[in-house]
Amino acid sequence: MVRIRRSICESVPHTSGYRRRVISWQHLSVGVTLAASSLLGTSVRTGRLDLGRQRWLHHALYAATLASAVGAAAVDGIKGRPTWPIAAGTLGVLTLLPATKGGSNAHVAVAATASTVYIVGTIAVRRHTRET
Repeated sequence: MVRIRRSICESVPHTSGYRRRVISWQHLSVGVTLAASSLLGTSVRTGRLDLGRQRWLHHALYAATLASAVGAAAVDGIKGRPTWPIAAGTLGVLTLLPATKGGSNAHVAVAATASTVYIVGTIAVRRHTRET
């Protein structure tokens, strides 16, 4: 069973008097699906895994990542969470992937950029919310 540290999802005070999660479950789902897709793509690219005719699995993970990013950007934006720009930024970068040839250096660079936007943005939001 996957366990998520409580500190990632701890609540912080909000000015309106209620408490809210800094990192939503929708935002975490973007990270999980992005990591799974990235690991699968890296395994195929390095030759450690041969999907053969089962490339749909990588495409399904990509679609799940897009759907998660749309959901996280919408939910976090509506609830006023500071993570919505990260989900929106990750989504923006991910929309560039179909314009690159699978397995090419450009494809890898765009995928790595999407992961970097997500990771750096999430860490920055966590650090900022701890300071305030």
